[in-house]
Amino acid sequence: MSKPFNNICPKCKYQRSATDTAPEWQCPKCGIAYSKFQTRVYTKQQIKEANKKWIAKVNGARNRENAIFKTRVLMMFAGVFIVLLHPDCNSGIRLVISLCIMAFMSWKLIQTMKEHGFYIGSVGETRSMSDHPISFKVEYFGGVFLTLLFTFGAISAAVDLLF
Repeated sequence: MSKPFNNICPKCKYQRSATDTAPEWQCPKCGIAYSKFQTRVYTKQQIKEANKKWIAKVNGARNRENAIFKTRVLMMFAGVFIVLLHPDCNSGIRLVISLCIMAFMSWKLIQTMKEHGFYIGSVGETRSMSDHPISFKVEYFGGVFLTLLFTFGAISAAVDLLF
């Protein structure tokens, strides 16, 4: 057996030994033909384009999650204002229904916060839980408090209605 041109495989880095039974042109470990293997050489422009595509894909998913989160926040605050400002919602069964809806919306809001790790920062932009863990916890437990407040409000309004 004569010695191959290069006794180290360019793909798997296997070093060929004298006892290998594979043909000289083929790697005994991974089976590629040495002459057909080409290392990919990327230009800086190709790397930048690949990075842009990857970042766009990641940001697209994050933007969808942000949109869901912001929609739930806006729906909850809109519901609070409807309950507080609309005269028909301040008494009777409508108050109970409104408070139940608000409890559900705040519960969904904190559930979304927990799932995606987002919260609304001090300037109204969504922020990541990993960047500001203390602020996330404060806002998360504020949401839990709101959920409990709306739930107990709905229960007390229902009790007042019944008795």
